Amino acid sequence: MVDFTLEKTSIDLIDAVVVPSGGSTWAGQDMRTAHGGILSIYIANGWPASGESFIVPMTVYVMLSHNSGETPVVTYVPGTNWFTFATLYGNTSNGKAISFPPIEIPDAAQHIGVITKFNYGASVTVTAKLSVVEKVVSE
Repeated sequence: MVDFTLEKTSIDLIDAVVVPSGGSTWAGQDMRTAHGGILSIYIANGWPASGESFIVPMTVYVMLSHNSGETPVVTYVPGTNWFTFATLYGNTSNGKAISFPPIEIPDAAQHIGVITKFNYGASVTVTAKLSVVEKVVSE
């Protein structure tokens, strides 16, 4: 009987980046040599600017690319280099944090991207971490 060991790596795609009201952030990862992965995303709303009371919640898009070359610049333009894999919605509560359930990235993914959009009224802190299986080693 052969035993196998999985060699794994953790990657900080977006490391506690504060996205200002109306702003956006993005990150991409080459998955061509990985055997899939798990993506975890956490967002925390700030407080509205003085005089504002309404928050438009952040939307986080997880994108996949079938491009077999280098990782393309991550954009939310489905159907060109990127295709929507998951859409996650924040909330309108001041100071509220959400840790979304992990998203399993399939083995066949060439590249993944995370892009945030549409938060208005307050800044949002975003964290996206990815764990990938880099190798399967027989012992």
